[in-house]
Amino acid sequence: MRFSDYLASNVELLTQDWMQFVAQPGQSGEGLSYAQRLDSCRSLLTNIAQVMTASHQAGLQDAHSGKDAALLAALHQVARGHAEDRFSQGCTLQEAVAEFQAFRANAIHKWGYAHGYTDPESTQEIIRFSHAIDQVLAIAVDCFTEELTRARDLFAGILAHDLRTPLGAIQNSASYLLQDTSLSPRARAAAARTERSATRMQLLIGDLLDFTRIRLGRELPMGLHPVDLLLVAEDVVAEIAATFPEARIDVTYGEDLHGFWDGGRIEQLLANLLSNAAQHGDGSVRLAIHKHADRMILQVSNGGRPILPERLEKIFDPFVQDATSQMASVQAGSVGLGLYIAKAIAVAHQGNISVHSDEHKTTFVVDIPLRTLPESERAT
Repeated sequence: MRFSDYLASNVELLTQDWMQFVAQPGQSGEGLSYAQRLDSCRSLLTNIAQVMTASHQAGLQDAHSGKDAALLAALHQVARGHAEDRFSQGCTLQEAVAEFQAFRANAIHKWGYAHGYTDPESTQEIIRFSHAIDQVLAIAVDCFTEELTRARDLFAGILAHDLRTPLGAIQNSASYLLQDTSLSPRARAAAARTERSATRMQLLIGDLLDFTRIRLGRELPMGLHPVDLLLVAEDVVAEIAATFPEARIDVTYGEDLHGFWDGGRIEQLLANLLSNAAQHGDGSVRLAIHKHADRMILQVSNGGRPILPERLEKIFDPFVQDATSQMASVQAGSVGLGLYIAKAIAVAHQGNISVHSDEHKTTFVVDIPLRTLPESERAT
């Protein structure tokens, strides 16, 4: 009897054996009922048996070879369905992997005990079956990992969204206190520090929300309109100077800094680059903005030690921070998303961002068109 026929003929027996393993303490997620386990195991076993039969009829010797698109599609569907079931039922990745391992070992043992492994066809059957299980397991692990990542990102987005309301109350209260002329100098200084910290936290929460949107495959919200970049930059510089009083910010503006962009996003981009520059290096920061042909160029530099080449390659990756920072106490207020979000904003404006670092300074250069086209007008 071929192994594929044995699987198809003994679905219930193998399912019950498999269930004994799945039902062991520590091998199933909370809330996973016996009926759910039974249905999931039976469905997976039945489908794998069908895949094995299809493989044999197609004359394939290797279910992992990619010679049969329909076979691989069936494997993919079975694996993703089982992984999604297990994830929704609370299983861990280790538990899901252990199920496949137990199924493979039990099925081969049962078939070998009943029919032996003596002929060449039996060996090919086992190889074919093992490759099929490996393929299913690899897809299941990928799917499980995707679900875990999505759940984590959703949690981060919900947390950041819910934090905005109490943080806004703190910020408004601090602003109100600063308007009270009866406060002592020490009280006013405390209120000012509270307002600066709340403003900084608002920026971090905004970055986290945008990071979650991007990770979940959503576009950054964009509202394009005429913008005077000079006014935007002046507001951002004043904000950064108040948030990082230790930083020394030098600004150079060119003429006619008007364009068609999302002003709020450009403000966010500048704030992220300037705050990054203020946190790293020796505290000297330089902002230069000028127009070149039909492009707007924004340059943000800071002095200090150069960034190592291996770190420079990953500088725009999320959660990457510069270990060479000379202002570690300030750097602790960063979550490592500022440059990642800045790049996303530049790309959303049909521009780009680059970085250069040497022993004199580190410079980020943003290059965007003077007019960003709305999504509906962009060439596909």
